[in-house]
Amino acid sequence: TEQRPQLTIPDTIEPDASLIRDRRSYNSWRNLTHAITIGLPYGDPGEDGKLFTSDDDWGVFGNTLFIEPLGKHQLAVLAGVSVTRPVDKSFLLASYTNNQFRPSLTLTAYRFPSPSSFYGSSILVEDLTGADLAAELPLDLIDRPYTITAVAGRVRYAYAEPLALDRFDDLDNTGLGVPEAGTRFDVQLGAAYKFQRPYRWNVITPLDGTGLRGRVTVGVPALGGDTFVRPDVLGYWIAPAPGGRLFVKGRATATFGETLSQDYVGLARYDDVDIPVPFLGALTLDDAERVRGYQSYAVGTRALFGSVEYRLPILFDLQTNLLGLVRLGPVAPVLFADGGLVWTGSNLDDAARRVGVGGELANVLTLGGFEIRHALGLAAPASRLDEIWDGEYGFGDADLYYRLQAAIPF
Repeated sequence: TEQRPQLTIPDTIEPDASLIRDRRSYNSWRNLTHAITIGLPYGDPGEDGKLFTSDDDWGVFGNTLFIEPLGKHQLAVLAGVSVTRPVDKSFLLASYTNNQFRPSLTLTAYRFPSPSSFYGSSILVEDLTGADLAAELPLDLIDRPYTITAVAGRVRYAYAEPLALDRFDDLDNTGLGVPEAGTRFDVQLGAAYKFQRPYRWNVITPLDGTGLRGRVTVGVPALGGDTFVRPDVLGYWIAPAPGGRLFVKGRATATFGETLSQDYVGLARYDDVDIPVPFLGALTLDDAERVRGYQSYAVGTRALFGSVEYRLPILFDLQTNLLGLVRLGPVAPVLFADGGLVWTGSNLDDAARRVGVGGELANVLTLGGFEIRHALGLAAPASRLDEIWDGEYGFGDADLYYRLQAAIPF
């Protein structure tokens, strides 16, 4: 510092007695404040495509949010009441977070459809009924700015009932099993380390960062639950590279025991949406990675995945606003190589091996003030690069994809 400011803020400021009307202990419950409530009608015409028939579903739904100024309590409720089918179609998702204790506790109860995910050539949605209790404890083991170390745990008991099972009749050549109804009764324990420096465009191209997350999920053989153990280790690293940034990601997953068919280990055919959504964390499934350039599944009991991306700087800003709600912002190119290995048990010789290469254009999509990274890309198996060079593998053969995915895994 070359010179001091003319005015400095003192270390201690005495309160102005004329402004104090009363003194009392702070009660966080009394300060739980209503933030927003929205209610709207809805209508689902059903399979015949018509409302107000025997197959339709219509009613009202809404959400409400209560927060406490110091963040000690947070209550969110999303609910819908069906007029035509109140027993089958009414839904509820209620989440309460308490930050007064160590660790922080979140209790979520739901009768709610799961987030949709690609499964085979169709979309899998499950009706979930159950509850989760999650706990998170920051440890602050490393004294370094912008660094987080934490441990977490979750107990889940939920009954899953897949919808529209007749859509999954074409799974013979995928390695997937037909989705099945059943109970998920499990305990998950995990620990995470994350370093992420703040940057204006972290949503599309972070300057640097390191993360390592390990967790294990154990099935409880009671009340209809399966017996299994599922370890999962995920890590990433971002570092400066000539002209851009290098992003490296690796993941190892395995399963021992029996789980529901849809909770498979392997490589996916399509990209699922991978964006943290408030109040829905308890409902998400363990996602499967995808090697870009391939549009087929690889299913087993062990899976290794790795990805290397060369992220170039932002080229330009689209500066496009649609209806005042949607904005298309900066665009940045990416070159990448993905690799995956999937096998069953100790049979590594018959493992499915995949390597894909390609490029994509990433863009910042703003929806109602929330920034999301989405991308349009083109990829191909590395084994067919010689065909591309010779002109035998054209644009129509490549994997043209669109994905909504965060710039960092967690």
